[in-house]
Amino acid sequence: MYGLKQPLCFVDIETNGMSAKEGKIIEIAVIRVEPNGKESIYTSLLDPGSALPYFITSLTGISDADFDSAPTFRNIADELFAFLDGGIFIAHNVSFDYSFVKEEFRRTNYDFSPRRFCTVRLSRRLFPEHRRHNLSEIIRRYNIQVNDRHRALGDAKAMQDFFTIASKSIDKLTFEKQFHKLLT
Repeated sequence: MYGLKQPLCFVDIETNGMSAKEGKIIEIAVIRVEPNGKESIYTSLLDPGSALPYFITSLTGISDADFDSAPTFRNIADELFAFLDGGIFIAHNVSFDYSFVKEEFRRTNYDFSPRRFCTVRLSRRLFPEHRRHNLSEIIRRYNIQVNDRHRALGDAKAMQDFFTIASKSIDKLTFEKQFHKLLT
């Protein structure tokens, strides 16, 4: 797949704020695609240890009551680290999602520094004729069916679908060239 032997890990998170240093992940989803095409999914609500701002609840539908039996990030760190291990971390606006995941792993004494890839940058590079490249616009533009928008698994699946659409709508050589240029 794209000349890689590494799995692709499509990651989306929901958070209780905009800053990784002060905020926490409240939900994470990872769709891991092996080079042979086999997929596996990891998803979990995560108790942030504090009440959610009203804006977050209204956006995601996640409420404080949803955390009654949810683990903390520390509780799932080993399992999540193993699930992501060796994969390319792919996210829509990768710097945001990665900063939160990296910070949460740092708090649990993990050194997390995978290769990263941004689907916003991919959209801008491959489809410069479009002005907007946020996930809502991409979902609309490509008529991607999404269950649970602004929930981690729904958004991760939409991002994966866009990646697949992009890889099939551009000739293979151009797509692979851009993929490798954008891979950090």
